[in-house]
Amino acid sequence: MIAGFLLDEQLPGWWRREIIVHASELKVWRVGDPNAPPLESSDGLLLEWCELHDALLLTNNRRSMPGHVRDHIAAGRHMPGILTVEPDMRIEELIEGMLLIRGASLENEFQDQIRYFPRL
Repeated sequence: MIAGFLLDEQLPGWWRREIIVHASELKVWRVGDPNAPPLESSDGLLLEWCELHDALLLTNNRRSMPGHVRDHIAAGRHMPGILTVEPDMRIEELIEGMLLIRGASLENEFQDQIRYFPRL
């Protein structure tokens, strides 16, 4: 089961607040929040943090992230997975998808992978 989700700082800042209000059972951090990686963290640091906290990374970074994932895995590390999200996604759709992913995913289903966040 997915322990939680880390929202990249490039995604809308208000998303985390709405997720907590409408799905308080989800554990969600956002880059820049207390106990999360600081703003402007490197992609490598985000991957390390996600590995340590067993959190899926939600991002819209399709350009540089694949190279960082390759480097992370080549170093013998693993990460729970990355889901690329469109920043214009409706919050209701995002929350529903996160609940579905957390509840219905197989163990390590997204490990070391980059996938598109499902549109419902």
